[in-house]
Amino acid sequence: MPAPKFNTAAILSSDHSQKFMKFFSKSVLWFIFIALIIFASILSPRFLTQTNIFNVLRQISIMGTVAVGMTFVIISDGVDLSVGGVLALSCVLVPIFAPMVGGNMLLVIILCLLVGAAVGTVTGVLIAYGKMQPFMATFGMATVAEGIGFQLSGGQPILIGDARWVGFGAGSTFGFPNMAIVFLSVIVIGQFVISKTSFGINTYAIGNNLVATEMCGVRTKWVKAGCYIISATLAAAGGLLMVTRIGIGDPGVGDGYALDVIAAVIVGGTRMGGGFGSVVNTLLGAGIIGVLNNVFNLLGVPPYPQMIFKGVVIIFAVLMGQVRKR
Repeated sequence: MPAPKFNTAAILSSDHSQKFMKFFSKSVLWFIFIALIIFASILSPRFLTQTNIFNVLRQISIMGTVAVGMTFVIISDGVDLSVGGVLALSCVLVPIFAPMVGGNMLLVIILCLLVGAAVGTVTGVLIAYGKMQPFMATFGMATVAEGIGFQLSGGQPILIGDARWVGFGAGSTFGFPNMAIVFLSVIVIGQFVISKTSFGINTYAIGNNLVATEMCGVRTKWVKAGCYIISATLAAAGGLLMVTRIGIGDPGVGDGYALDVIAAVIVGGTRMGGGFGSVVNTLLGAGIIGVLNNVFNLLGVPPYPQMIFKGVVIIFAVLMGQVRKR
């Protein structure tokens, strides 16, 4: 019987193709980001100026900080629509808490983060223990948080009297915006937690198969609730950063913010349906959405067409995620 013949060239070609596709799938976000920057610099000569680049970094820092928390939630097969309301509430609480603690910035920051964590705890309990659908639970909490913000502020923005807040947001350390330093610190910590701790590993596990993970003895309810606590706490941190940027406690600043945050996470490759994603890639997703927002503003594109385009981007990103899943 003749020995079977192997097409060595075909095997090598297939192997190279698989390696190329693997490399391309991992690097495609970088290619898109670089191409977008080149395209933006062609469309607007103002894009690559230092002032504008710092402006983009500060915008990305707020959205990206909130998006890190959203990454945990989506990896766990959930979604958090309350981030805009929590961000706005935290923003309003700064000028309210500041006089109560004698202007101590650290105490104000701690109190706002605790409020965010409290909102996240309620949301997590409703979803993990109360079996509510994430969409409905977080939508309800978004309304509650935003309503509290409007009630406390009387529906009007509150001026921040302490110039240190805006000074921090506008300032730089070693030539790098302070807000971006905070954001990158959140990225590093978030990536460590999601990839190197048992909590992060279990987050991936419950996103892939909740029942199987529960049968392995993992406290899945605790992990799922923890993801929403992280998300709301970082949304509150985003509100603190927002205060350093705009200098007022604005109860309406979170309107539509969840769209940008979800877009950043999905564009960054985190898959709706759970079990797959990366905090580092969320950094790229936030960069892509931030550059798009900036270019739209530089070109004078009205807000409603921007919303349409972002919606299309989210749909496309979700479809690409489904293709990769197959």
